[in-house]
Amino acid sequence: MKNLLFKNLALSAVLVLSTVMARAQDQDTARIAAVRALLPTGVDIAQTAALRLNGGTAEDDVAVAKTNILIHDFDGNGVTDMAVIVEADPKLLIDYDETKPCDRVDYDTNCYMSYGKRKLSIYMNGATQPNFENESAVLGADEGGVFGDPLEGLTVNKKGSLMLSFYGGSAWRWGMTFTIQFRKDNFYLVGYSDNYGWTGDLRWDTSDTNFLTGLIIKTHQKDGDAPIRTVKSRVAVKPLVALKDIQDRPASE
Repeated sequence: MKNLLFKNLALSAVLVLSTVMARAQDQDTARIAAVRALLPTGVDIAQTAALRLNGGTAEDDVAVAKTNILIHDFDGNGVTDMAVIVEADPKLLIDYDETKPCDRVDYDTNCYMSYGKRKLSIYMNGATQPNFENESAVLGADEGGVFGDPLEGLTVNKKGSLMLSFYGGSAWRWGMTFTIQFRKDNFYLVGYSDNYGWTGDLRWDTSDTNFLTGLIIKTHQKDGDAPIRTVKSRVAVKPLVALKDIQDRPASE
């Protein structure tokens, strides 16, 4: 009798979880559709058009689109804002030699995908047009090395700052994250971190710069068995760089 009860409880839990997940997916789909309705023709949420050209499913589309959309109240006025990474639609596979459209993905030919340029767009307080944009900080889909597309999407930290992250390389790995914060009238770069290392002996270097305080924290590990050495320093605090002026690899010193 107990076994039957436990089985019924477990089944009920699965059904409830399935219902919740289905509702969450419906909400995600509706949100993504609403975002797409704001975008001009020939532009889509980053990574999604290329995914579809490579045969991705509707579920794949939702999963990828979610990583490149962030809903958050950045200015703290009680009205939600939205950040989204968009890109011009990639061209259907071009032949390297003759620069002609290919019919399909075929790795036995010289076909490749010509990716569109990316942009970070931020819509404030329910606006239907972007209030703030950056066209230089978001790496393209073909800039990640053998790992492919380096874009890891958007997140928000505990202080409510926008985090834009990338990861790429091959045996030599690298990563970088921009920390972007709304301050008074604009979005500004308030932090930047990067890391670089080799998978052969697990040597690894990191650097984290706080542009609000001038504090720079660097770590170095000469191999996987060595202790991590940490060095802190400070530089003069300079005027913050506005969102539109952020480049893909800002100088930290």
